[in-house]
Amino acid sequence: MLTIVYQADFRIMYEFTFFPIAFFVLGILVFRLRKNKYIYNKRMVLLFGLLMIFAGVISVLFFVGRTISNYENIILPYEQEESIEIEGYVENLTLHTSIGSGVDEFEINGTVFMVGNELYLGLQKTATNGGPINQEGMHIRVEYVTIDNMNFIVELEIID
Repeated sequence: MLTIVYQADFRIMYEFTFFPIAFFVLGILVFRLRKNKYIYNKRMVLLFGLLMIFAGVISVLFFVGRTISNYENIILPYEQEESIEIEGYVENLTLHTSIGSGVDEFEINGTVFMVGNELYLGLQKTATNGGPINQEGMHIRVEYVTIDNMNFIVELEIID
């Protein structure tokens, strides 16, 4: 029996929008604070407010760039059927043991995969966080895309 447990789809990483919004809000609040008559050094407050707004703009550019790069390099090749398919058994499984961030690593027929880098699209859910690759010897079929010698899983099927 064949069970598809993961298929990549394009998503905007909403968890990363917190930083730009926080910088913008903090910058605007500080910028408005310069009008307070009890503030002694208004130039310093103005500079800090503008710095926070600038940090917001830089973080927006970073996250937009990351999202476009993920789409062009991971999702687009998958949608255009340019991904590589491999079938085999999970070998040399190394699990990250704490909940939260961390990377699981395993091989299929000598091809190395790492799961858990949240900055990229593709399967990134580790076994500790409920991910599907959780034991040695699992028979699976993987479609993946390779970028800079890193393999990103775009589709995972468990074969019983």
